[in-house]
Amino acid sequence: MERIQNYYNCGIDSYFADDFKKALIYFTQAINIDNENPNLYLKRAYTYNKLNMRLDAIADLKQGLLAAERNPNELGIKYRIMVQIGQWCLEDKMYEDSYKFLSAAKIINESDRELDDLLMKLKGLGFYSIDNKSGSKDRDSTNKFVKPRYDYYQNESYINIDVYVKNVKDEDLDVQITPNSLTVDIEFNINNPMKLEIDHLMGDIIPEESFFYLKPTKIEIKLKKATPGMAWSKLEGDITERSENNQKIRYPSSSSKAKNWEALEKEIEKEDSVKETNSDISALFSKIYSDADDDTRRAMIKSYVESNGTALSTNWGEVGKGPVKVQPPKGMEPKSVRTIL
Repeated sequence: MERIQNYYNCGIDSYFADDFKKALIYFTQAINIDNENPNLYLKRAYTYNKLNMRLDAIADLKQGLLAAERNPNELGIKYRIMVQIGQWCLEDKMYEDSYKFLSAAKIINESDRELDDLLMKLKGLGFYSIDNKSGSKDRDSTNKFVKPRYDYYQNESYINIDVYVKNVKDEDLDVQITPNSLTVDIEFNINNPMKLEIDHLMGDIIPEESFFYLKPTKIEIKLKKATPGMAWSKLEGDITERSENNQKIRYPSSSSKAKNWEALEKEIEKEDSVKETNSDISALFSKIYSDADDDTRRAMIKSYVESNGTALSTNWGEVGKGPVKVQPPKGMEPKSVRTIL
C-alpha cells in the first residue's frame, strides 16, 4: 500500500507541475499494483486527456467504472466517472454514449443543476432516450400547424429565441436543431398542434452547444453562434442575405492608438502552433509507452527517474545492468535528488 501511495503522490505532483508524461508513468505503476482502484483510473484518465489521448482517457474511465461497480462503497467516485464520460462524449459528439452515462448519473444525484444543463443540451439535439435517438413523434401528415408567437434577441455568442406558449410539458415538445435550421413542434393539443420552422437561419450555429429551457409562460431557446461576435441582421435569410450578413461586429476602444489586431492574431496563432508541437511530442512518447512491452516500460521508467529526467531509454538490456547516470546539458553540473524507486 505504501508503494501505491508513493506512486499516486508523485503522479499528482507531476500532474500539477504539468509534467503529464511523468504523471502517466506514476499512475500506471500504481494501477499495475492495484487494478481495482477506480480513483487511479480516474486520475490517469485526466492525464491521458491532457496528452490529447481522449479515447484512452474514456477507456480508463470505463475501467474505473467497472471497478467502482464492484465496490458498493465507491458510489461517489462512480458518479464522478459517469459525469466525466458523459461530458467528454458530448464534446466528441458521441451523443448516445453521453446520454446513457449522464442519465445514469442523474439517478444517483437528482439535484445536480450542471447535470441538468448537460441533459438539456442533449434534448436540444433530439436525444430524449437511447431507443428514440431523434426524439421525434409520429404525426398525422394531414394536420395543419399553427405558428406560435415568438421573438428573438442576440448577444456576441448566442441567438436567444422566446416562443410564447404556456404550460408546455416535456413530452409534448420536440426541438430539432441543425447547423442552419431550427424546428419546434408543440403537440399538447392534438387538434391544434403548433410548429415554428426556420429552414434557413441567417448564420450558422453549433447544435451541440445550443439548448433550450421550458418555462411556465414560454420556451427559451439559445443557439450558439458558429462565429462569435457576428451580428445577425435578422433571424432568417437566403444564401445571398447570409453572405451579405457575414460581417463581424466592431467594438469601440478607449485606446488613443490603433491596434494591429491582425498582427496580434498571427502572433497568438504562432504561439498556439508551438504548443501544439510540444503536445504532439508528448503524445508520441505516451503512445510509445502505452504500446511497449513490460521490459521497455521498465527501461523508460528506470532511465528517466534515475537520470533525473535527463535520459530516456527503451533498452532494458542496457538499463538493467546498473544505475543510469545523470546526463546534464553541456556546461551544467548535476546534483543528486531523492526518488521513490
